Amino acid sequence: MREGVAKVQDDDDHEFVDLLHSLGVQRNVAKVITYLAVAGEATSRDIERGTDMRPPEVSIAMRTLRRENWVHERDVKSDQGKGRPHKVYSCKRRAI
Repeated sequence: MREGVAKVQDDDDHEFVDLLHSLGVQRNVAKVITYLAVAGEATSRDIERGTDMRPPEVSIAMRTLRRENWVHERDVKSDQGKGRPHKVYSCKRRAI
């Protein structure tokens, strides 16, 4: 993953997305899993920028990941302390 102001998926990440997709994972879900695996944690906006997905696509993928219990979600208050808190997502780690 290239890193500038925001992390952006690179060719290696796209290969992993393709691998997950070939195993039956929806492509947008695979993009989000790959992004979170590398980034550690991110907001929806970070995911949109890093995966080049539109907000509704991220929302649908996150709904799937929450339903499958694959992501951890936490609220973070904005810097100014006003408005709605931001959701920050990360992949859940599972012992095998």
